[in-house]
Amino acid sequence: MSSNNKVSLRGASAKEITRDALLQKATIQRNIRNEARRAASAAQLIQRVWRGYHSVCEAEIAIRSEWDAYVAKEWPVYQSTATAQTLTDCILRPFLFFTRRYHQKENVRGDSDRFVICFTILLQSINMADPLKNYCGLSTGSKDQQSTWRCQVHRLLRLSCLGLVEGSARHHSDLLKLASLSVRMLVALTDSNMWICFHKEDDKAHVKLVVCELLEWTAEGNGKIPLYPAVAVCIEQMCPLKREDGDRPVPLQKEKLLIVASAITVALRPLQQTPVEMDINRLGQRLSSAKRKASEDFCSCVLTIPYIVQRLPAAILPALQHPSVLSLCLEAFETLIPHLTTADISYHYFKTISQQVLLVPDYVNTSPSAAALTNIVALSKCPTVNGSTKFVDALSIDAYLKAVCSLLDQSLSWLKSLQTDSAENEQDDIHDCLVHKTRYCKCEKSPEALFQADARLQMLKDLEPLCQLWHLRQLLDQSCGKCNSEADHINLKSDTITATLKLSDIAMLYLKVSTVFKSLHEERIPCPVLNLLAFAPGFLCQLWGWLDDVLGLSQCCNEKANYKTAETKETGTHLDRLVPQKDERMSGSLSSRWASAVSKIKGKGSCSEAMDSNIKAIEEDRNANIWNIERMRSGPMGIPKEALRVLTLFCAAYGHLLMILDDEEFYERQVPFTLKQQRVIAASLNTLVYNGLLSASKQKSLPLLDVTIKCLNSLYGRDCRRSFCFVNLWLAPAFVNRPPIPAAARAHEVALASIRTRDYSQAPAIGYVLALIPHVIPFEERVQIFREFVRSDKMARKMVMGPGPASITVAVRRDHLVEDAFAQLNVLGSSLKSGINVSFVNELGLSEAGLDYGGLFKEFLTDLAKAAFDPGYGLFAQRETDEGLLFPHAAAGKLQHGLQMLEFLGRIVGKAIYEGILLDFSFSHVFIWKLLGRYVFFDELSALDPELHQNLMYLKHYEGDAMDLALDFTVTEELFGKRKIVELKPGGAQIQVTNENKLQYVYAMADYKLNKQMQPLISAFSGGLSDIISPAWLSLFNARELNQLISGGEHDFDVDDLKANTKYTGGFTETSRTIKQFWEVLREFEPGERCALLKFVTSCSRAPLLGFKHLQPAFTIHKVLNFWASMSPFFLIFWSAYL
Repeated sequence: MSSNNKVSLRGASAKEITRDALLQKATIQRNIRNEARRAASAAQLIQRVWRGYHSVCEAEIAIRSEWDAYVAKEWPVYQSTATAQTLTDCILRPFLFFTRRYHQKENVRGDSDRFVICFTILLQSINMADPLKNYCGLSTGSKDQQSTWRCQVHRLLRLSCLGLVEGSARHHSDLLKLASLSVRMLVALTDSNMWICFHKEDDKAHVKLVVCELLEWTAEGNGKIPLYPAVAVCIEQMCPLKREDGDRPVPLQKEKLLIVASAITVALRPLQQTPVEMDINRLGQRLSSAKRKASEDFCSCVLTIPYIVQRLPAAILPALQHPSVLSLCLEAFETLIPHLTTADISYHYFKTISQQVLLVPDYVNTSPSAAALTNIVALSKCPTVNGSTKFVDALSIDAYLKAVCSLLDQSLSWLKSLQTDSAENEQDDIHDCLVHKTRYCKCEKSPEALFQADARLQMLKDLEPLCQLWHLRQLLDQSCGKCNSEADHINLKSDTITATLKLSDIAMLYLKVSTVFKSLHEERIPCPVLNLLAFAPGFLCQLWGWLDDVLGLSQCCNEKANYKTAETKETGTHLDRLVPQKDERMSGSLSSRWASAVSKIKGKGSCSEAMDSNIKAIEEDRNANIWNIERMRSGPMGIPKEALRVLTLFCAAYGHLLMILDDEEFYERQVPFTLKQQRVIAASLNTLVYNGLLSASKQKSLPLLDVTIKCLNSLYGRDCRRSFCFVNLWLAPAFVNRPPIPAAARAHEVALASIRTRDYSQAPAIGYVLALIPHVIPFEERVQIFREFVRSDKMARKMVMGPGPASITVAVRRDHLVEDAFAQLNVLGSSLKSGINVSFVNELGLSEAGLDYGGLFKEFLTDLAKAAFDPGYGLFAQRETDEGLLFPHAAAGKLQHGLQMLEFLGRIVGKAIYEGILLDFSFSHVFIWKLLGRYVFFDELSALDPELHQNLMYLKHYEGDAMDLALDFTVTEELFGKRKIVELKPGGAQIQVTNENKLQYVYAMADYKLNKQMQPLISAFSGGLSDIISPAWLSLFNARELNQLISGGEHDFDVDDLKANTKYTGGFTETSRTIKQFWEVLREFEPGERCALLKFVTSCSRAPLLGFKHLQPAFTIHKVLNFWASMSPFFLIFWSAYL
């Protein structure tokens, strides 16, 4: 079998290839050829450029050598007869040729001698009176001469700036001469008055235009001429911040002083040119634009030099303070602020021109905005003839405010970045210590941290003028406000004078200043800005008067009712309880409802219906709604922007003042506001904060809400201690639309978490209300919310621990109750929340018969608390003036296991609150406020140490010389017969109390007694209490309310409520004759007798807060045949059947 062979006509060796592959191959080969051609072309270009560069360099070397020979030999011969044209052709042309690339080189040091020679020759020519020999005479020559001269002058100005930098940066006598000649060249070429060759008025007018064009070119050089960076380098290098002999600046040498003064003169010339004398309007418009550009460059390069006022001699400062300069700079900062984000601005600008090696500046990591801020503040003030301070004349206050506010914002950003860097560095140090297993010491600060601390202190010092009274007074003199104050208050101009400022602008400035100072200051150090605003005579009155007029707050309140002060004794404190008088608008029934409401809020009523009757009485009051200020019901979003600024500043300043305002000033002297005004302020802030927290846009109003809440809580805390407001004033905003108790409790927990992250958009609004201003919710409802917290916690613990009762059992001896309880329960910690079974051991060591179904534990807890808190035990004490209220004994911490015992007692009180068991004692309000973490007012010291409080009040208002009292900043402690001297501030033993610092001494002493001395004891007690009860739960209450939560209502209880919640067993019923007689007799008892009966049955003389339905176990009357039956562990009254 044969086959036919196939023959390929293309050749037997040809390989098959597709069309696409063939095209791709051709494309690749084409690209390779193109790349080779480009490489060859690039190589030729590089070679051509290099040959050109090399030829130019050789030409420069040759021309430089020829120039040196000509200047050394021929020029001295022809100098006397040489014309300006000869100077141009023979001297300047070759010099400018071999120096034309110096803006790209590292420095000009290699040609510094040639610079000196050239500048010397030019200055000699400019000083000649002959127009033909004067170099500047060419500015009026032919067009070609003018063009050549203008081009050469531009190059000379640039080289003069480079020579100034070189001569300033390197401290050498020869280079100092270069700097001197360079700055003289700048001065001579930019001042037509120095061109003495012109005598005709037309020529003088023409050269003025020429100089104006030069200054315009200098201002709008856009990097062509480094004038302002060069001036900045000159100031920084020749005027260092080094000090000698204390704070006296290092005096400048005469030559350096002339160089610096001349450099500043040249830098200011573009800012001071005016187009008034010009005939060409277009040039005038161009010059105005150039002035703006020059002012921006001057600000960015010169005014960002740290502490320029301290660097420069005093004789130079008036030039910088001239209105034509300072006002332009202030306006320039409005557009310049976004660019002030890079440190060392002058060097940043100069790097594009010269990469020379400068001396290391004497500051590191300084913010340009912070430096500019301190410089602007320092330049804007000047002393007066009588030794005070004022703003410089003709200062644009409006521009000053805008510039300072903008710079404050930028400085605050810088300070926040410093804090972030410091925190990151600290975390890195801790990490390194953990890696290398070394001990981390927070007190050992790094050099960077030390520098940051020094920078903060220096900035505080530099910004002190903003915190001085003259500054505030001068601003208010130009504001639109008017203060109806006494002669010693701040004097303000009449409203008839046109005001240049708004009060809201001043408020905005001081808000920003206070924010910066808070960032600069450490905690617990008074902010000087708030001190100024709080104590400036009449200033707070002016702020509130302005707000009242603009918002009509007093009109909204319409507070025309007559008030009388009813002094009531409650928990040892005289409370001025305001009660409205009966008049035409208030009927007798309404007055009685008010009396009932007030008595129930105070705790006299204790039934479960107290809350409903109280709210009903308040809601029925036709005048109650006046405290829900209509103008504030929309929250911060309903207030104009300008009013928000003033309101924020008012709350910040007044909240600061309230911390140190004593009762005599607040209630008796009524300064700075009357009690009527205080009520309007409290109602306004109360309504504003409540509705602001309900608002969906509260995140935008955080700065206002922060200071407003602080001020509001200060007013509320003062009212809690000694009332000046109606009860319903605090409840008015939240009369309606309150959510159910469980929902409110859940919202509170979510709100606490979001508050820590400063995100107010995550939780329901009522949660923020409960967390920040719980007083707007009635006390009884807050108690129910607290019980909901406890109920939820118990449910969670049951889910964790499983069903069934707790198994913790303790056996205690009745005669060693405290010791046994401490030994067995102190180790439990937070496990003390669990159920505890108690058995008592008698004197023989045998357990007493009986089972604990709640009554034995309650008896154990109350007896334990009674024994441990007894003043005779030594841990707590009480004052006669405080009606037996308890507070930790000062020596408790020094006893054996004293702090541990206080922590244990904190858990015991927490357990009692957790289980709803009432204790038969109350704590001092000072102690309660400290447990709640609240501020304690100065007058609370009267309850702790009445004699010390009286002495401090005497010193505070002492009109004589405080030095006569021979006091210092120390306090003497006496414990166990030993005396110890404690300094109230570092070095306090050497600080004598004077009239200037006596307020500091008064409040330092009060702070020591109320805070520092008790802090270890309070920390121990609150630590144990927080093991059982979350501090967030207790924050719902004030001191009086928390005492009621611990010990129940006071003085009496509601018999009908007890009757409605009583159980009858053993055959008794509610209709039994004996039972009816019992209730009739109980109603006839005196309050003290009723309380004694309650104490006999329940071991506590006070009723539960929410009524007897919350009494556990329940109140029970049991009928027995044997009258002498033994008592069981329930709350029982055993009644004999034979009675």
